[in-house]
Amino acid sequence: MSRFGSFMVFRRALKNSTLSPLLAALLALSFTAPAHAGNDANGDDPQLEAPIQQGIALRRAGNDEAALALFIDLEQANPDSVRVLLHITAAAQATGRWMMAYTYLQKAFAHKSDPYFIRYRSAIKSIDDATAQHIGQFRAVGDPAGAEVRLNGELMGTLPMADPKPIEVGQYVLEVTKLGFYPLRRTVSVAPGGALTQESVALRVGTASSNSLGAGSTNASSSAGGQHATDHQAWWQARWLTWTLAGATVATATTATLALVYRNNRADHWNSASCLNGTHTREEVCGDVHNEISRAQNVAVGTGIAALVFGGATVTQAILSTERAPVGSASLKAPGIRCSPGLGSIACFGSF
Repeated sequence: MSRFGSFMVFRRALKNSTLSPLLAALLALSFTAPAHAGNDANGDDPQLEAPIQQGIALRRAGNDEAALALFIDLEQANPDSVRVLLHITAAAQATGRWMMAYTYLQKAFAHKSDPYFIRYRSAIKSIDDATAQHIGQFRAVGDPAGAEVRLNGELMGTLPMADPKPIEVGQYVLEVTKLGFYPLRRTVSVAPGGALTQESVALRVGTASSNSLGAGSTNASSSAGGQHATDHQAWWQARWLTWTLAGATVATATTATLALVYRNNRADHWNSASCLNGTHTREEVCGDVHNEISRAQNVAVGTGIAALVFGGATVTQAILSTERAPVGSASLKAPGIRCSPGLGSIACFGSF
């Protein structure tokens, strides 16, 4: 069949297919270019025609992944073929790889003087417009210089970003970090149409080991609060243990004090005239009061000893935690607690 006959069959197939306008444009280009001496109809090496037609057949059959792989292989041996670059762009679009499509389209634009590019400039513009709806430009500006800028963990550059970076449209987690500063983390949206999304950031000075989330930002609507980093500590150096021991000290000391007060009140009753009744002894009249005095005294002694033990453990644990804390980092200092025994109780004071 002649090339013209093949093109007519192709046109009839297009009318009854659901191919995208972009693929239709590219397939049309593959059939309609006039022949030139010494090369194929599209100004390429004649050996490219067969594999290109094979890739076109794969795309028409809906196998865009296989077509993309085939065209990429062709591009490695023919990096200056605008036709191959555009077919890669279209196949990448069909598989949702918009950054790949953008990259190869930019390679094609580097050959604007190529006869194939000039001949099909309008069709290439349609391809460019379709790609632009899925690609935006991102740039972060601010301080400090040298801070790393990442979107969803991918490095975009360092401050100051002189040139914007192309990226697919969508929402991303922006992270800006530098040693010695509290990092920033917030959500940003990259707009379509090649529009520039520019984020202003400013990191606050922190400790040398600052690596937790939180930082100041010149963008008030999306600034994040700072948070101090903490060194990894063993469980017996953790702050929760300090609070637990201190709480146990206070609870047992309070119990001992209340038990002593109750014991003294019952002793006063024991010694009062109400426990005297003629020939009956105090034990016969107020035997239950005597038992209550004994129980209260035992409770006071037991909880008083426990308060001393817990108080000593609190002081010891606080000292160990203080020695663990980095020097010069106020936010990492362990609570300073001092306890001293009193009459039937223990008093603790300090900062938690």
